[in-house]
Formats: sequence, structure tokens, C-alpha cells
Amino acid sequence: MPHAAQTVTVVSVRHRGGPSQAFTAVDDIECLTSGLSRKNWQKIMILDRYLDREPGPLETWAELVARMPTRAELDEVAPNHPLNVQSQYDVAQLNSAGLRAFDLREADLPAGLQVGRDARGEFNGEVQGFDGMRFIETRLPRPTLVDKVEGLRGLMAHLNSIGITSVIEAGGGGVTSEDYQALFELWRQGETTVRVAVRYQTPDHGTALPWIIATPGRLGDEWMRILGLGEHLNSGIGGTFEQQTVEVLEDFHASVQGAAARLSVHQHVVETKAVANVLDVMERVHQAAPVNGLRFAIVHGEGLNREQLERMKRMGMGFAGDVRWMIFSSAHRNANRGFIPDSPPFRTVLDMGVPLTFGSDGLIAGPIQPMMWLYSAVTGRNWLGELIRPIQRLTREEALFAVTRGAAWLSFDEHWKGAIRPGMLGDLVVLDRDYFAVPEEEIAEIRPVITVVGGRVVYEAEASDP
Repeated sequence: MPHAAQTVTVVSVRHRGGPSQAFTAVDDIECLTSGLSRKNWQKIMILDRYLDREPGPLETWAELVARMPTRAELDEVAPNHPLNVQSQYDVAQLNSAGLRAFDLREADLPAGLQVGRDARGEFNGEVQGFDGMRFIETRLPRPTLVDKVEGLRGLMAHLNSIGITSVIEAGGGGVTSEDYQALFELWRQGETTVRVAVRYQTPDHGTALPWIIATPGRLGDEWMRILGLGEHLNSGIGGTFEQQTVEVLEDFHASVQGAAARLSVHQHVVETKAVANVLDVMERVHQAAPVNGLRFAIVHGEGLNREQLERMKRMGMGFAGDVRWMIFSSAHRNANRGFIPDSPPFRTVLDMGVPLTFGSDGLIAGPIQPMMWLYSAVTGRNWLGELIRPIQRLTREEALFAVTRGAAWLSFDEHWKGAIRPGMLGDLVVLDRDYFAVPEEEIAEIRPVITVVGGRVVYEAEASDP
């Protein structure tokens, strides 16, 4: 098994085509999985040589950005450095060095796993589908705590460079209790440059119980605070209606009931009928011990309807949406039984008085640049420029409020974050153009010039930066 410092995992998501467009795959790189050192964090930029090249003689720009790089193309730009280039949950392409580092052969692949093949019919390093992505993760070397801390430090620097000063960490797939130690260590060292509100993800009540027992409500300080549980309290509760069995719902109820004494709960759920089940459980808990002050929230919620929003409002809940629909992959479509038209319901949520925020849905599923979030919410367009959310659009003011003040409310920080005024924390971003004045279609191209966190400059663009 190779050392963690030898392997880079790259998530490649192309938002808009052509050399003049602002967002390319390099902007959507996720290296935290491998726990990179600062030195290796910089190695992701070798992909520039692939992404900045001209299309081939029989290839248009649209065709170039619509496909994955081939193993040969990655070998050309990174002959000795292992790469795993992943596009959402759809497909991953390893270069030859990556195959050697992972010691990966076709015989090692689980039966039934979809793979790519070359002209000779041999495995070419391409692995397909959600199961394929998860399998590749099992081959990654396990990073040490030092590796994780360095990787997290590099990730925070990247987030600062795109204008992010705070995040709500909702817990991602494969995150374990041990993984949180990297954040705690960086916080103890006083070296965090992004404020983090933490919600522990737990696959079942047995895993949740130690956190419920040991965690005081809103433990921490202005840099790192533990809020509660999310975005999954049970591995099955966030799936389809059919996956929410009686046993799953009762396990979920036990965790919500235990948390409701002092911890906030955010739950991932998509389908309308599945949302109804989640709200049924929360209302059972609410009737015995009101949760109005705990700021429970539905996460994603593409299938939310007005009746369900009324139920949420009575419990003092919020809604945490995302913009993954901008680049909605086939894996997402399959998991959610197709794209739910004109969703998530940002406009309806706001009009009904339910607190709203939205963001990326992590580093794989959607764009992580805040200006992409604002562009999508204001225009209702996807990465191809197609209008797919004509009803649920927001004004520029509403969208900006949601990702600043709305997010601060969801993390209990509205009294010191989310606005620039006396008495608030000194977090702000200076942009290269006026968000309120540029044409809508140019919102996505706005860039941070300076990012300030806690009154300290944590990012300053160089003259050569795009």
C-alpha cells in the first residue's frame, strides 16, 4: 500500500465550456480524502496542462469539456504522479501511476462493476457508477492524523481563495468519528482559516448515542462549534420511501429523540413521501419536547411541498438546499428517480417564511464556488445555460442573504456573522466586480480579490490570477 502523500484524488467537474469561461475542473478539486501535505496539494495543478490545451483536430470545445480525460492524456501530464480524476459519482479515471500506486488490476474489481476498456478490450483504468467510486475509496491509502491536518489546512486555503469564510459541515459519506480529529487538532492549534459548524453523521442510533450523551449543545467557539447530528442519522432514512422501513424509522426516531434535549438535527431527504416520513418522526418528538429552539432542518428537499413547509415552520425548522441540480449527474438522477422539475423550491421556501440557505452539497456533488451558487439561484440555469428552474428563482438580494445571513441563522451565528457592521466578526470578501451591477450571466465569473477572516487577510489574489 503506498504512502498517503503519494496519492492525489481529484474531483473533476466541468461547469462551462470554452477557454474564455471562468469555471473549469481545476476549480472543483477535492483532495481531503487522501490527506495531502501542502506540497502535494499543489500537484493538482498539473491538470492545468490538460485542461488548458486546445481541442483535438476533430474535437470542439463542447466535446472536450463534455468528456473525461483519457488515461493516455493523464499519463502525458502526470507520468509519475498518481491521479484519480473523478466526475461526481458517475465515473473515475486513473492514470497509469495511479493504477500502480493502488496496485489495481481488473481481477481486483468486484463482480458486476462497470469499467472502461481500451481498443484491445482491456481495463483502461476507468471505473463507473456510485459503487465504483466507493470501491476506489477503499483502495486509497489511509492517511495519518498529520496527513489529514495538512490536507485540511490546504483545503481551507483553497476555500479562502474562492471567497469562503465559514462552512456548515454536515458530514459526508464515509466520514468516521476518527476523521473529525483532524478538524479538532487544527482548531486546537489555532490555525483554522475557515469557521466550521459541525454536525456528526451517524449510520445508526448505536453510533449516534455516544455523541448524544457526550456532546453539550453548541460546544466550541467562534472558529469551531459542534451543533448536533446530520446530514444522516441513519443510513437508510435519507434514501427512497421504500428504504425507510419500520426498523429504519424507529432507529431514526431514537436518535432524534435523544438529540432533542440539546442538539440540532439536519436530515438529508429528497422525495416527497420520504420527506413526510422524516417530518412524522420529528413531529412525534416535537409533541413530547418542543424543538423550536434547536433549528432542525431538512437538507436537499427537492420534493418538499407547501404542506410540508407549513409543518416545518410550526417546528421552527430551516431548509438547507443546494445547487447540485446545476450539474445533475446520471448517478443523482438514478438515485432520485429522475430530476424533480423546478427544484429545490427556494422561492416557495422563502415566500412561506421558512429560513433558507443553500450551498454546494460538498466537494463532489456540486460546484463549491459561492458565485456559482448565486448565479444558479438568480438565473435558474444549469451549467449549460439552460433555464430549468423558471419559477423558483431568487433576486440577487435574496440569494445573497440566504448564503450569508441564512447560513448564519442555521448555525446559531446570526448575532456575529453574516453581515458587515459594528460588533460582527471581521469576515468579508472583496470582489473584482459589483455583484449587483453585472449582467446575470456574468455572476458566475466574479472572483474574490481579498478574503478576510477574523480581521486577517487569508487570501489575496495575485496579478496573474484569472
